[in-house]
Amino acid sequence: MYFLGIDAGTSRIKAALIDGEGNQIDIASMPVKVLFPFEGACEINMMELWNTMCKITNSLSQRNPQIWNKLVGIGITGQGDGLWPVDSKGKPVRNALLWNDTRTKNLKISNRDDIDKICIKNFANPVYAGSSHILLRWLKEKEKENFKKISTILHCKDWLNFMLTGELVTDYSDASTALLNIFKKKYVGEILEIMDLGKCEKLFPEAVPSTTIIGNVKKNASNQTGIKEGIPVIAGAVDVAAVALGAGIKQNGEACTIVGTTLCNEIILDKRYIDFKNGMGICYIVPEKYMNLMPTLNGTSTIDWVKNVFYPDLTFEQLENRLLKVPLGSRGIIYHPYIYGERAPFKNSFACGGFYGLKSTHNKIDMVKAAYEGLVFSLYDCYQSLPQIYDMVYISGGGSKSKMLCQMISDCLGKKVVRATVKQLGIAGIVSTLKVSLTHSNDFSGIKRKEETKFIPDINKHIKYKRFYNIFKNLRIEMENFWEARKSELYSN
Repeated sequence: MYFLGIDAGTSRIKAALIDGEGNQIDIASMPVKVLFPFEGACEINMMELWNTMCKITNSLSQRNPQIWNKLVGIGITGQGDGLWPVDSKGKPVRNALLWNDTRTKNLKISNRDDIDKICIKNFANPVYAGSSHILLRWLKEKEKENFKKISTILHCKDWLNFMLTGELVTDYSDASTALLNIFKKKYVGEILEIMDLGKCEKLFPEAVPSTTIIGNVKKNASNQTGIKEGIPVIAGAVDVAAVALGAGIKQNGEACTIVGTTLCNEIILDKRYIDFKNGMGICYIVPEKYMNLMPTLNGTSTIDWVKNVFYPDLTFEQLENRLLKVPLGSRGIIYHPYIYGERAPFKNSFACGGFYGLKSTHNKIDMVKAAYEGLVFSLYDCYQSLPQIYDMVYISGGGSKSKMLCQMISDCLGKKVVRATVKQLGIAGIVSTLKVSLTHSNDFSGIKRKEETKFIPDINKHIKYKRFYNIFKNLRIEMENFWEARKSELYSN
């Protein structure tokens, strides 16, 4: 028997065939086209994403005809947050608005503090720029005709599940990023009422456990994807939860960081430790487990930007060989990575990036090293706001391929960092979920844990990093006045 796992990320969509022993047999992937129609906006054409998924599943089918006929189930994980709207006929109302879309920062909502208080009271996450209900409020004000057309609000993986099965469903992990009481597993209509969206609760689909079989591949979808009609499809999960499960994170106090487009720092907790005033709390794939998240808006994208400005012609390996020669502290330069605003461990869509402490004796390589350290300080900033009950951190994502960056993270945290060797952790996690759903496993242990790469902290460097981090954080707090003044000048109209 074989399983199909799909991971619909922000920049790339991947599909892999996994056998019953947890081995990856084949994988296909394609880039996702992300649109930036104006400053702060980030969108994806929903039909284009579906068509891209169809191309990669057909590719797998053509390369593995005998295996393809032995598929027993499909699980999809995908980017979270955002708003993927469909009309009463199941057609996209407009492009999807993504998790890192900050267009809502210009909404004039006078009762934001009251909204957050109601969210926290009801064990739901406070509103942030990329959450579905604040984006819905933006559509109500700015795109009235599109707002009227919305019949159902989905997440990324829900949209692909719908196209496969015709079922409009979400799972607890995605639903809990906004509007869901994560302990009662119910939407909180009071939040919509205070946001002037009182009639919109019906737009949010039923939320079910990630392991729920929501339907089967329908004939039309079979023709488009090359997947046999009737194959069961599970509800799936948000990518940050699937990655954690793929890394084997299941017990309270276990922590994981995804160094990707977002820098997502997460820890498994039982309900008494979840703090909605600090980061996000979401339902985990494993029943009655919860995750406290600190997902930033600025992950490796801020490193990519700095590299493209200063050293576009170097590979990352060539660049990092040069960075190794720059001392800890980047000769006094501090870099803030907030080029897309920020949401963790603080929320400010108007936050900006910047280099500070520049002198005539500095050069480009010093500034790039400062950018790496700024990313690491942002990660450390997040973990300082999480419960201090973890003793090591599992690390994944594209940025984790850098041994230098992994060691910097270990030194800064003062904790052991473990880099998982399992490829495609999101797919591994969602296939583990699929196996439980189809009763091929009963404990989410379907992933083979291979020999892992461990990074041990240098305590002397940890002490130095903490001193520079204090400067980083104090400067961040001081910059809030500048960000506010800049906001008033640029967005006053």
